[in-house]
Amino acid sequence: MTRAGRRRRYYSEVKRLTAEKTVERRYGHTLDHVVPVSFGFKNEIPPKLIASRENLQLIPFQQNLAKSSRMTAEAIALLETWGLFDLAFTEMYKLKR
Repeated sequence: MTRAGRRRRYYSEVKRLTAEKTVERRYGHTLDHVVPVSFGFKNEIPPKLIASRENLQLIPFQQNLAKSSRMTAEAIALLETWGLFDLAFTEMYKLKR
């Protein structure tokens, strides 16, 4: 399977798993993946983790646009929670630069 095909399948699986979560929606807010889906795909993090409730947050639409697919300190802490210490360390180093 091509990289594009794997990417499409990964994103579809994350979307399906995320949709199974019941999250109260608010006007002007959007559901955000703390650890971005693109980061999960690139680093082969299982879709189940990326779509987990602990990786979802409801944030204002504009804040989500500004965040884009950047890693945050919260995302790095979540990587550590998942036992992905090498990834967390690498991202922490990038964040401090």
